[in-house]
Parts: sequence; structure tokens; C-alpha cells
Amino acid sequence: LKDPFKYIQTELFGSKNNGDNQTKQHPNYDILAAIDDHDYNNVADYYCTGYLAIAQTPASFAFLSQWEKGLQSNPQLNQPLFNSLLRSKEIPDIRHGGLGENEFPSGKLYFDEWEKVGGASKKLVKKKTIVVHNNYIIGHDAKKERFQEHGMWMKKRPK
Repeated sequence: LKDPFKYIQTELFGSKNNGDNQTKQHPNYDILAAIDDHDYNNVADYYCTGYLAIAQTPASFAFLSQWEKGLQSNPQLNQPLFNSLLRSKEIPDIRHGGLGENEFPSGKLYFDEWEKVGGASKKLVKKKTIVVHNNYIIGHDAKKERFQEHGMWMKKRPK
């Protein structure tokens, strides 16, 4: 759809004038993640681990270390562990936020909810989309078929 790096750089890093009219980047967030749901098990902005932007900060390194440690004992729970660890007191300095849903929608939002709206408003919202996470559907074949139906599957790689 679009190159995500300009958006992510803008969201992940803010700019601050350092006194000599040169802009220096400082992270606004340690981690940005796609939002799966706004109220999943009473968690506002439940994040999806399928699409993440992570700044190289001490807090993000500490978080990733704790997440990896937890995954070693239970690898199937990566997303629940990610969300609970972000909100725990183990790493109090972690700054996290959601990626814009118009730019990084879940499969449920893009294919199900926006498709039902239809018409001009659907086209307007979808114009902002950078990356679609093809989730909320099970299996490679089903995901491939859904992308093909929406003209999002490349048959051949460009040279």
C-alpha cells in the first residue's frame, strides 16, 4: 500500500530544537503497536504483536528481555504476555502507544467493518491505509484468498 517508515519515524520520534537550530530526534514512545481491540478483557487498546515499531531505548530493551523470558516458558501466549507486561509495574518507564488505525488497520477493521460502510467514506478512510494486518481470519489459504479478492496479492515480484 504505502511505505510505513515515514509515518513510523514521525510517530516514534519527535523533534526538539537543541539550541543551535538543528533538529535532534528524541523518542516519544519506546513501542508502538497495531491495535487489535479497544476493549479486550477490560484492556483499552489491546495491542497486536503482528506489527510493532520499537525504538532503541533502555526501556524497550528491558521490555524485550522480560517478554522473551516469559515466552520461553509459554511461547503460545506472546500477545497476552506482551499486553500484560506493558501494563505491569515490572518496567514502569515503558512508553507505549497504538499505531494509527486508519494507517495500520486490523483485518477485522479493514475487511469487515469498513467494507460494511462502503461507498465514498470507505474509499476516504482506505486512502490513508499504509499496512493492513491480514488477521481475524485463520489459515494461509484464507488469508491469500482475502488479499486476492481485494487486489492486494502480488502474482509476481516486480523486477
